[in-house]
Amino acid sequence: MDVPAARARERLAEKVGRACGLVRSPEQLLGQVSEILKPALTHVAGAWMVADPDSRIGSTAHAEGCTDELHLALLEQEARGDDVNLMRDVAEHRVAAASLHAATGGELARSRRWREVYGPHGYGDELRGCFNSGETVWGMYTVVRDADVGPFDAGTIQLMTRIRPHVTAALRTTLAVDGIHDGAVEEPGVVILADDDTLRSSTASANQLLGPLSPSGASPDPGYVVHEVAARARAVADGNARGPATARIKVDGGWLELHAAVLDTQERSVAVIVERAPPERSGTLAMELHGITAREREVAELLLAGMELERVAAELWITVETVRGHAKSVFAKLGVHGRAEFMARLAGRRRVEPSMGRG
Repeated sequence: MDVPAARARERLAEKVGRACGLVRSPEQLLGQVSEILKPALTHVAGAWMVADPDSRIGSTAHAEGCTDELHLALLEQEARGDDVNLMRDVAEHRVAAASLHAATGGELARSRRWREVYGPHGYGDELRGCFNSGETVWGMYTVVRDADVGPFDAGTIQLMTRIRPHVTAALRTTLAVDGIHDGAVEEPGVVILADDDTLRSSTASANQLLGPLSPSGASPDPGYVVHEVAARARAVADGNARGPATARIKVDGGWLELHAAVLDTQERSVAVIVERAPPERSGTLAMELHGITAREREVAELLLAGMELERVAAELWITVETVRGHAKSVFAKLGVHGRAEFMARLAGRRRVEPSMGRG
């Protein structure tokens, strides 16, 4: 065992843990984690993503050394399937770290994306993983090394496994801080992508909704989640993935939902509908982010639907006091002081008459 190397990794893990203790945006968080880990990862390109807990499609929050050409080529490979360590498989099995070198038995050319993308661009081993709590995936990452650098070793895998709970908890916190969108809901927008992923057209609403996802200097642009959900739609149409092709993206004050489908045309264009997540979907996400249990979520969703305590109890076959206990637990986790404030926050209402008495 290389004791100095192990101690160095331990110091890096502790540094990541301290960084995760400060609330910041997902972009700042993942950017700092990437920077801290550079001495161990020695990567030259990578993407650190916030994931949609349902579809497990990621929107890039921090990227480095990744050109548009490389990003689109990797999206195409992911959509085609039939390769090792596909991101959807890494997320489905909630893998903390998986190297391409290990998956191919040291023969990188056995991977199609290495043969067609990484190899020709002078890259070597790739490391991928996800940040999850239980079965819920909140983030993912992919990093690659130069071809003249050795593969990711067991120590690096252990390091990424060690930091995963810290980064996961920090991601959940940063995503929860913004709260729920409380403004006017814009009309849905539409984006049309050609078969080669070039933009054919988009509506003004789509441009307005997706505009905040395009900070200057980002490469690849976080707006590339549009291309990712389009790639998923093509994979579904070709029988290489299960549908539907949907994704959610965190924006200030709420979430956007994207739905994609291949148009029935010879060109195989893809239509992507972009809209703000409705209040009930944003509310569900907020409850997931705040660690609300499955039973508490059932109670909360019935309360959001306007049911009285007695009816909730009858619906779930539990006592009224049990309902009240679950409700109080939900309120405490969300930092609200009663049903009226709870409804205002999660149902997108500014004023709701309380119906729980003392709450």
